[in-house]
Order: sequence, then structure tokens, then C-alpha cells
Amino acid sequence: MKKRYFNLLAIPALAVIVFCLFSGFSSQDTQDAAKSLIDQRTVILQGFSQGEIPYAEAEKRLRRIEDETILEEDLADLSDKELFDASRMCSVDFKTMIKKKQFFQYITYEAEIVWDTGTSSSEALYNVVVREDNGRYKLTVFEPSKL
Repeated sequence: MKKRYFNLLAIPALAVIVFCLFSGFSSQDTQDAAKSLIDQRTVILQGFSQGEIPYAEAEKRLRRIEDETILEEDLADLSDKELFDASRMCSVDFKTMIKKKQFFQYITYEAEIVWDTGTSSSEALYNVVVREDNGRYKLTVFEPSKL
């Protein structure tokens, strides 16, 4: 009889502990995914601007990591080579990345990013939205924050 009551208490308690542990890890995973997507986007855009990646390949790679809205903007920028300025992109350093909210599969962050060009650096605050779909992440919004 005691073993039966023990199981009734132990199994739900164990389930709560496991849930708490894994819910903490998933938040870090989405943050790492968002950083990785921004890094990948930077590498793709920089590779295109330096002539290392042709337009078709840049488009293909961007389609894998971006949602439609940001993808359309990036492709329009790539098409207009006179307006496209990738000198602003070199290395990315995330000073802070704070989760602001989560609404269904959309996770919103505020990221403080330092862009280093090798000769100079600049710092800016960005709104970042990532969409999670079956364990895969896509960058939905990446824009300077309006203070």
C-alpha cells in the first residue's frame, strides 16, 4: 500500500522536475538559434557583397533561414547593388539578447549588437523575431529598434 502512494506522488513530482528543467533549456536554445540566424544572414550578405556568393546562391541560402517579409527586403537590397552596402557587416558581437515575449511560435528579442568592420565598430539595438516551426527556426524580423 505504501509503495502505491509513493508512486502516486513520485511520478507527478518527477514529471514536474523534468518539465522545469527542459523548459529552461528551450529558452536558451531559441536564443542561440536567433543568434545563429543573424550570424548566418551576415555571412551570406557579406559573401554576396564581396562577390564570393552569386545572387542565386545567396537567395537560396537566405530562403532557408528567413521568413517572407525579411526575405523580400533582403532580396530587394541584393538586387539593387548600388544601394546594397555590406561594408557595415563584418563580425557580430552580441552584448545582450533579452527575450521580450513569446506569442505562439513567435519569439521576440531585443538585441544589443556590436558590428566590427576591422577598422571601426558601431553598436545598435535591434528588434529580433524568430519563428519556430517543428523545431526549425526562421528569422522573421531583424530591424533597428525605435527608441
